[in-house]
Amino acid sequence: MAWNKANPPTSTALVSADHRADWSAIETALAGVNLLADPTFLIWPAGDALAPAHWVLSGAAAAIARAGTGLGDTSRKIGAFTAKVTAGGAAVAVLEQNLLPATGFDTGWQSGVSLSMGAWVRATAASAARLRITDGVNTSFSSFHTGGGAYEFLTIVGHSIAATATKLAAGMEVAISQVGYLSGPTVLFGQIPPATFMPAPVAYDNFTVEIAGVQTVGTNKFRCLSPRPLIVKDVQLLIRTTGPTGANLIVDVNTWDGAALTSMFSTRPQIVAAATLGAARPDSTYARRCMTGLFDASATTGSFLSCDVDQIGSGVAGTDLIVQIRYLYFERPLEAFLAYNDLN
Repeated sequence: MAWNKANPPTSTALVSADHRADWSAIETALAGVNLLADPTFLIWPAGDALAPAHWVLSGAAAAIARAGTGLGDTSRKIGAFTAKVTAGGAAVAVLEQNLLPATGFDTGWQSGVSLSMGAWVRATAASAARLRITDGVNTSFSSFHTGGGAYEFLTIVGHSIAATATKLAAGMEVAISQVGYLSGPTVLFGQIPPATFMPAPVAYDNFTVEIAGVQTVGTNKFRCLSPRPLIVKDVQLLIRTTGPTGANLIVDVNTWDGAALTSMFSTRPQIVAAATLGAARPDSTYARRCMTGLFDASATTGSFLSCDVDQIGSGVAGTDLIVQIRYLYFERPLEAFLAYNDLN
């Protein structure tokens, strides 16, 4: 029997089988973790009109946009941003994250394993948007959003992974010519869907490089490759030996935009004359602070960054500069089952 929060019925004698089934379902859901990376849609390395990192958009003429704080469409529910999906006139649109490829099931561990899902969804038409989980053999759906225009928390209860599964993916489906918003999707092992959004595991790390010696103006002082999608939170500067005098020491950090290295700053990080510390937070085009993974010989948009020294002191140039680029990335609970280059 599966989880049923309506058991036992009110005003009736207790039924032990119902209780046993519910306790069993609770047991399988304990210590759950959100299996989706970036459920708050923070990382958009390809820009605001292409699918964010970790997510895939499909469906003829489907479109996506970053909505939320500071944007033309300010709709949001969990966090600063929401994914807005518009389906074309001939096919449904699907925004989903691929949790596992076929090779992730090579030992058959999925036999008898269930997944449940919950997410905040918004639509302004009935039967326009719903959640979905698919394993390449069977697909489970939530109910449709009512179309009332407010965010509603939809759920999928206990999708049982097929013994012959070829993939595992979860996300939102939008009906032909309709619009749906997805916020805070949460996928858990077990038969009990989340009652609301559950944060995904994240980590905070940095690229740190020392540009030794007396500083000189120049581009490409160093480059860093990204192993996984990330978002740069801030850049810190430290002069280890002698600070600049006469003029500020100014640094720039750029990411690859598909054609050129482009700055993530309007106001660049700098160490003012006679000081030894400086810092700045990215403030230019949002996509430039976002990165994706670089694998083999494929230099895709956002896959690496570079650092320039744009200005040095006019008296003392500054000596032994340390640049620390701090970033956030989402951990993948199913990483052990993924290939080295599986991003979504």
